[in-house]
Amino acid sequence: GQGNATVKAPAGGFADLGLARIFGSDFVSPSSAAMQSGSSASEAGKHSKATKRAMIAGGAVGGSVLLFLSIAAAWIFRGTLHQILIGDLGERLEMDGRGKSMSELPAKGTAWELPGNEPAELWSPTTTTTPTSSAATDDFKHETRSDRELGWRGEIDFRHEEIQSMARILAILGASQPFDPAHRYTTSWILPPFLLAACRIIFALYTFTTIFFIFAWNGANGRPEQSQHSFSFFTNLGYWGLAFYFLFAALHTFSYARTGRSWLQKWPAPLQLAHTIFYTTVVTFPILVTAVFWAILYNGIWFPTEFQAWSNTSQHALNTVFAAFEIFLTRTSPPPPAHLPFLVILLALYLALAYLTHATAGFYPYSFLDPNKGSGRLAGYILGILAAACVIFGIVWGVIWIRRWLTESKLGMHGKFAKHPVGRDEEMMEMASEGMK
Repeated sequence: GQGNATVKAPAGGFADLGLARIFGSDFVSPSSAAMQSGSSASEAGKHSKATKRAMIAGGAVGGSVLLFLSIAAAWIFRGTLHQILIGDLGERLEMDGRGKSMSELPAKGTAWELPGNEPAELWSPTTTTTPTSSAATDDFKHETRSDRELGWRGEIDFRHEEIQSMARILAILGASQPFDPAHRYTTSWILPPFLLAACRIIFALYTFTTIFFIFAWNGANGRPEQSQHSFSFFTNLGYWGLAFYFLFAALHTFSYARTGRSWLQKWPAPLQLAHTIFYTTVVTFPILVTAVFWAILYNGIWFPTEFQAWSNTSQHALNTVFAAFEIFLTRTSPPPPAHLPFLVILLALYLALAYLTHATAGFYPYSFLDPNKGSGRLAGYILGILAAACVIFGIVWGVIWIRRWLTESKLGMHGKFAKHPVGRDEEMMEMASEGMK
């Protein structure tokens, strides 16, 4: 029934060919099944090796990042560590709660001279000795009261040292207290506060609209999996960050424009610190995303549809425009160098997310993260992107410093303020917090 067609014998020989003619085309010979099983095992072995290489590479990069962060943190907070370990704060940790150093107290049960020159033994769990004369009793009460007062003073001093240490840490991280006395996060050197708030809310609306329109487009065109996988891509995560930053920045700016004091200044110190780090990511990561996309991922051929052209332009070009707005048109100070470890931590966390995506969904968000293409190539990309993030951070720091110097020192454009402009006292507080005195 095959006509003149040539029938090729299967790998198992003519016995398998006869069985195939009997049972039909769906027959799978034992030898063919063995070959398929061997092929599957080989593919599974390759997949396992690739996963192991990815885990080794991820572990090596994670360990390097942790080592770098440990060294950076030790260097940044070396003054506080020195004070805690061998300074006054360390000595206060040895105090007994009464303002006296434990090393200066006599041993338990030995005589302690009271002001009335009548010794009384220190309290112990088994014996309690009290003075016999009324004068000594008064002196004993006086000493107890003075001792209690010294203890209170010691506790107050200790708390004061703790507060000072925390204040120094917050100042290093760019969240000195009182926070933002000159309203730099909510003002511009050229735009009035209400106009600045309007620009920020427009950017927030555009970014949120872009995100949800892409979701709707993917669903309407039978590609819901692309929306499901969107949170595995650094570009999309960064775009969500832009959207929420501009939303909250607009609210803070609007509250400042109305009352002369922003909501941000009323928030707890940890949230204020989080906002400063948030700002640093907004002026750094979008530039990194743009550089990596157009230099590495883009193949040089323009997008075939208008939707792809618009979505990629919005997420890989306009994101840098939005970051440039915050860099050039606001009154913010350069991001503190202590924020750089936080950027490295976020990049390391994304790297872990990328390999978690491969382990759970079976794909790499970016092709250069595939270790099958070479471990050296993978390490080069990872370290290169990390270095690029550090370089971009340095460039942004320098550009913001130049913008402040040019607009304020040279052009005298100190900013557009609300009805309650910043006063001389607040300017002095800001100068003190930035170490400009």
